[in-house]
Amino acid sequence: MYICVGCRKEMLCDKNGVGANFGHGHVYASDRYKCPICGMMILATNIKAYYDPNLSFQDEYLNMDGGGNENRRQLGEEILTSKARRGGSRQGKAWT
Repeated sequence: MYICVGCRKEMLCDKNGVGANFGHGHVYASDRYKCPICGMMILATNIKAYYDPNLSFQDEYLNMDGGGNENRRQLGEEILTSKARRGGSRQGKAWT
């Protein structure tokens, strides 16, 4: 179970099959969880990375090595929108 610290609500899985791509084929399989109140998202990954140089094993990939893609920009916009909606700020950055 994953809990949103800000909202104190259980986060729900909204997507299975998300790859956290650290570049050069270094990928962690994960599921994406989202808070039903504020929209904050996390990835729950496996303990070991696997080799996926063609990015073909997962349904969706998030580039974690500093490179940008549409998924990361969209995720960032969703987080900014949810922060403005609840009127608070969050410490740290998510995938920026």
